[in-house]
Amino acid sequence: MKKVAKIVAWSLAGLLLLLVVVAAVVAALFDPNDYRDQITALAQQHTGRELRIGGDLSLSFFPWLGVEVAQVELGNAPGFGPEPMARVEQAEARVKLLPLLRKQVEVDTVVLDGLHLNLARNARGETNWQDLIPEAPPPEAPPPEPSEQPTLPETLAALALEGIIVTDARVQWQDGVTGQQVLIDDLRFETGALRFDAPIPLRTAFAFRLAEPNLDGNVRLVTELGLDLEREIYRLWGVDLTATAKGEMLPAGAVEARLTGEALANLVDDIAELTGLQLSAYGARLQTTVRAERLIAGPEAQGTFTLNVQDPQTLAAAVPGGALPPAALKGGALEGQFSASLADQTLSVPNLTAQLAGTVASLSLAGERIIDAPALSGDLTLTVRDGRLALAPVAEALPEGFRAEALSGANLALGYGVDLGKETATVEGLKLSAVGVSLTGGARGRAILSEPVFSGRLQSDEFVPRDVSSTLGLALPETADPSALTKARLVVAYEAGLDQAALTLQPLRLDETRLTGTASIRNFAQPAIRYDLSVDAIDLDRYLPPEAAAAPEGAAAPARDASGTEPPIALPVEMLRGLDLQGRLRVKSLKAANLQASAIDATALGQKGVFRLHPLSARLYGGTYSGDLGLNVAGAVPRFSMNERLTGIQAGPLLQALMGKDYVTGAAGLTARMTAAGLEPMAIRKSLTGDATFKFENGAVKGFNIAQLLREASARLKGQPAPKEGTPRQTDFAVLSGSLKVANGIARNSDLVAQSPLLRVSGQGQVNLVEETVDYRVNASIVGTLEGQGGKELSELRDLTIPLRIRGPLTQPKFSVELESALKARAEQALEKKKQESQQQLEQRLEREKEKAQKQLEEKLKNMLKF
Repeated sequence: MKKVAKIVAWSLAGLLLLLVVVAAVVAALFDPNDYRDQITALAQQHTGRELRIGGDLSLSFFPWLGVEVAQVELGNAPGFGPEPMARVEQAEARVKLLPLLRKQVEVDTVVLDGLHLNLARNARGETNWQDLIPEAPPPEAPPPEPSEQPTLPETLAALALEGIIVTDARVQWQDGVTGQQVLIDDLRFETGALRFDAPIPLRTAFAFRLAEPNLDGNVRLVTELGLDLEREIYRLWGVDLTATAKGEMLPAGAVEARLTGEALANLVDDIAELTGLQLSAYGARLQTTVRAERLIAGPEAQGTFTLNVQDPQTLAAAVPGGALPPAALKGGALEGQFSASLADQTLSVPNLTAQLAGTVASLSLAGERIIDAPALSGDLTLTVRDGRLALAPVAEALPEGFRAEALSGANLALGYGVDLGKETATVEGLKLSAVGVSLTGGARGRAILSEPVFSGRLQSDEFVPRDVSSTLGLALPETADPSALTKARLVVAYEAGLDQAALTLQPLRLDETRLTGTASIRNFAQPAIRYDLSVDAIDLDRYLPPEAAAAPEGAAAPARDASGTEPPIALPVEMLRGLDLQGRLRVKSLKAANLQASAIDATALGQKGVFRLHPLSARLYGGTYSGDLGLNVAGAVPRFSMNERLTGIQAGPLLQALMGKDYVTGAAGLTARMTAAGLEPMAIRKSLTGDATFKFENGAVKGFNIAQLLREASARLKGQPAPKEGTPRQTDFAVLSGSLKVANGIARNSDLVAQSPLLRVSGQGQVNLVEETVDYRVNASIVGTLEGQGGKELSELRDLTIPLRIRGPLTQPKFSVELESALKARAEQALEKKKQESQQQLEQRLEREKEKAQKQLEEKLKNMLKF
């Protein structure tokens, strides 16, 4: 046996020596560079590309069979430029020689240094590598015969690779379809020994840059790869992936992220798992565990996930626009479980809880047909724990003094359902409670993916607006009536889409007022508004400030700015030009600015900047009102028009309500047709043009007593003390009528007539609405006793026409009686009459003397003839 062993040993030694000698001879006599042209020719033949080898080729034979090559380039496809598609500065690969005799492949570390790839796609969608891919055999070709070679696992099992090292690699991608450019640079890829019975260490790192959008960064990965080819189990251990990037598309302009965990795929048992997966970025950390089964037949998965805010400052900086301050993000968390089945197309999230910005949310979800046509249903609950944090994103937009903490404890609960297949959605059992108000309702949506329309109903319980405002720290304006804004209730049905909305009030209640009816809007860009509303009774004066509830005596002066100029009317001209309006408003009873009215019925029409309020009618103070009001903003200057009529109105109460004093009493009838233009009050007054008529019956003009003015004037002329003023201070009349012609803000009257058993009055003059002055002359004649006018009779003034002048500001006119001139005119008339009477008496006396002389002459002649 020893001889046999010695023979075998010497034989092996001899064989080894022979191999060394053969390798030495081959290395000495064989130069691979001599075959450079044949290699490039073969590459051209099989790829159609030019292969350039700029460096030397070198071979090693023992104990390694290896090859080294430098500066190798593979040309680009036609139409993709002169740059080579691939370039390698240096490559090295070695295989142990002796294990090859045992059909085993033991490869040393494969090294690639300076690998540069230029990958591209042109505008037609063709890539610069697709010509290198063999064409698929025709469909009718018979399948190839089963190979007798070892199966892939057997082949790989016989392969041992010490590792792969890629250094200084660069990959560039240019997409002619999308215009995208991607660069991967400074790429290093390194593995440990590739074994199938032990974990394989793997490391890689690279920098990247995108052109559209502009983004650049770095990536580093460290992990261990497990390959159990026989049982088809694949693992990743100790995954540690970090990435940094910066670019305008990223929140806060930059991100640092880290992913850790483990992964398993068992293809035999059809199972995949993610264990301890953690993703950290922007100051938040997501943790999840997922198990999936039936990966091929139809995956089913279940797992858990949690999300926690670790660095509120960093996360707040990443929120667009600074919408959430760090305090609102502190303690933010998300936690839940899920299960899903792609085979059954189901999804379940039994209890998802989230906490953010002082708000806690709880959600349950059940889904069906989640791939074909998802249908989801479940419940949602929101509870505000800290109102200040909940409203932090909109804190700047809140009114001054708003107490966000008042929303603490607010709660929202609802059940929901969404069916994308049927394009429907529902919200049922909605309950919202906050700051003492409870709201219930629901909603239904249709065509939610194409033309969504939602309809439903909302209803509140009765609440106190003042209390709600006080709780929120909002001060409501002080009202004339302290009991105003103490009761409110909302009941409304609604329907709304992307470009339309409609409301039905059933009803809306505020204090003792009930508002019912419908309102709708279509085409939000150029609104078409329709409404039909009814109000039972409302007292608007209750809601005015206390000082405005009781108007001072006389008309209130118009508001003016610091320069003394009345501000222009705030008229949204551009909005009105695009508005399409049609509606009707009915009010059973109204009080506004002390004016009482009932049975108000107003129909509004408007389109393309032309609006009309007609028919417009109301009952007030024993009579009726009808009007036709117009507004035209289609042109450069807004224009106003009115055509109004009052019939049978009691003027005294009406003027008392409007102006604080009943200047004129009696049953009144008035008509007015006026036009004006402009937005500034002065411009409107200057352009006011039109006409009006008026007639008052069985009334009085208050503020002055013509008879008293005449007595005072008469006393002054006689040097007597002024008589005591009688009561009332008014001038009674049976009829007072006239007309007005208004042009450019000046109203002129020339036909004033007032009649009574005591006086006859006529007048003429003007009121300048631009300068707010009056200049008027009244001619009064006494035709009866003045005892009924609060004083003694002035019989000496009877039948005398006495001028009365009214001049000065409209708010404080001055009255003067021109009695002296009237008396002088009367004396002149009397003197002239006396002269006329004396002349008549003289003429009569002369005529009598003449007749007497004639008779005497005739007597004398007769006597003479007797002789």
